[in-house]
Amino acid sequence: MIKKKQKKKNQLQHTLQEVSLASVVYDIHKREIVIDALIAFALVFIYYLSAIAPSVTFEDSGEFIAAMDSLGVAHPPGYPLLVLLGKLFITIIPFGTIAFRANLVSAFCSAISIGIFCLIAHLWICYFFSAFERIDRKLIRFLVVAFALFIGSTPDFLAQSLITEVYGLNNFHCSIMLYLISYFITANVGERSKERVLYLYAFVSSLCFSNHHTAALFVLFGPLCFWLFDRPFVMNGKRIAIYGVCFIVGLAPLLYLPWSAMQNPKMNWGNPSTLSNFWIVFSRHQYSVLLEARSLEKLGLQLFLQLKLLLENLRYAPFMLSLLGLYFVYKKNRRLFFCSLVLLVLSGPITVWIFDPDVVNKNLFSRFQDEELARVFFLIHYYYWVLLGLLGTLFFLNKREREIRVIFVTAATTLLLINLGYIHHQKSMSSYKYPEQLFNNLMILSEEKSSLFISNCDPFSFSMMYFHGVEARAANSYFIDIELLRGSWYVHLMQQWYPELMKKSEKEAKLFVENVTLFENDKPYNVEVLDKAYYDLLNSIIDNALEKMPVYFVIYPFLKPIDRKIAAKHRIESCYVSYCVLAQGQASPLIDESKFDFSDLGKDVVLPDRMSNMISTFYGFLQFEKAEEIKRLTQDPNNAISEKHLTKARELVRDPLIKERFFL
Repeated sequence: MIKKKQKKKNQLQHTLQEVSLASVVYDIHKREIVIDALIAFALVFIYYLSAIAPSVTFEDSGEFIAAMDSLGVAHPPGYPLLVLLGKLFITIIPFGTIAFRANLVSAFCSAISIGIFCLIAHLWICYFFSAFERIDRKLIRFLVVAFALFIGSTPDFLAQSLITEVYGLNNFHCSIMLYLISYFITANVGERSKERVLYLYAFVSSLCFSNHHTAALFVLFGPLCFWLFDRPFVMNGKRIAIYGVCFIVGLAPLLYLPWSAMQNPKMNWGNPSTLSNFWIVFSRHQYSVLLEARSLEKLGLQLFLQLKLLLENLRYAPFMLSLLGLYFVYKKNRRLFFCSLVLLVLSGPITVWIFDPDVVNKNLFSRFQDEELARVFFLIHYYYWVLLGLLGTLFFLNKREREIRVIFVTAATTLLLINLGYIHHQKSMSSYKYPEQLFNNLMILSEEKSSLFISNCDPFSFSMMYFHGVEARAANSYFIDIELLRGSWYVHLMQQWYPELMKKSEKEAKLFVENVTLFENDKPYNVEVLDKAYYDLLNSIIDNALEKMPVYFVIYPFLKPIDRKIAAKHRIESCYVSYCVLAQGQASPLIDESKFDFSDLGKDVVLPDRMSNMISTFYGFLQFEKAEEIKRLTQDPNNAISEKHLTKARELVRDPLIKERFFL
């Protein structure tokens, strides 16, 4: 009985404490809060502009820009919001390459999310102000902006703000939802204002299905927070009905996908013009194996990876302040602490579980690439930890004397400025030229004559898609991705792009499409028949092309080795910047290596991303292949020309695992 009374007493104390948190007036004017947000936005946007990529980058950038430029459909789930926003930027910005204008979308959206960080931070500080009242108001404002700059300059946040990708828009989208949740919880407003927040949140949260699906965690997270903090207000039939209507209205951008597909745009991934194709694209059907069962060992290693990436971005000392902030929230408001834990778990461990990076792959190179790809999924996780870090810092400083505060802030500011410079140096894309360098090298190799370029690696294919499809370069050549060719939609797209090339393989294309359509629609199909139809189509394209033009393989051999079912009756040899496909008896082409551009790829150059390291390694391995070819032809293992190519290979290959494997 005594224990029950004590428990009720403690609960009452916590409730009174929560109510009294805002009893001390937070005397910073709304105009000053907006100014802080604008300052943070401007500083971070300028920081991004100084490091932004001037043209297309590798990964998905080229494909997204091709979709934006043609008002087409990008890879699943289609990303209608990004495509439409990108088209707007491409149209209204009068300077720079098309790729640069598209890159500005990410920089602008991420910078806005940093400004919103300040608005959220001030809401929280106002809510908990009785715990920070000893701290000077100017210092509070300075710290808010400083922490905003810190999250904006974390390595992975910065990297995704300099290129055309979905994650800048995703940062903006999630920050708006966090602001609306924070406003609902902390602002002392009437029912009408709360209703507006509730309905706006319903609309904004449903937009996640028109962008990156990682934001879908907010679809349930927001209502959970609303219910925990004001259950009677939320559990109202009329409000629930209006909430549902607003949510449905927010799905409207998805109508863009079938509309776009019906216009036959240049980029039409999955061709979602029919209901079945729309569902395949929207539901990310090609990623349907992601939720497979896994061992405890693998799950443990995935959680360790997520923690490692967190510490790489936040560093140890700021993360300690974030933990202190989480403890502070636990002491002051248990409901907000619970909501914080839910968000951190959803955006961290649950996210890594869903995307399932292959951390147990025995191929160390493949494992590393998979781990690098996982980085982009945790940006909102970092964002929330930094918000907690700000609370932890204020909690720490409130109990310290003025002299300690001055020393702490001076040291922290110095470290922040050093970090800004260091990360900028490491991640700047302002001189990023590697996709264009690759494309120009291929044009030098082909002497800009009509040629067929075949790739098996999306990061390479998509950049070529940009130069060929958007900038209309190499208009007399053909570019085909053999992995995308496994989809019926891509076969139709190639028939639309290259009717004269594909016409000679019409019979093989028809047979393949008939078989692969069964697979795509989850109908019974014969694996062997489908496999044979695919290779028959691909080899038919190569054989027919080789009668009239050179054929080149721009294939990254470590990502997916050259499949010898492809062009099996032909020779394949290194041509320094790609592989040349040669008919039996055809002489090796005479190539002047000195014409190719390998600048800024040496061993002493700091490369800003994994793809620039990959392209350097790609060139290096082609040098290695040429050295091995010369050894075979001369039967001299110490041939001077061969050694020259091996030396060049050692300079260009960046991955230590590959160096070790091929004795470089």
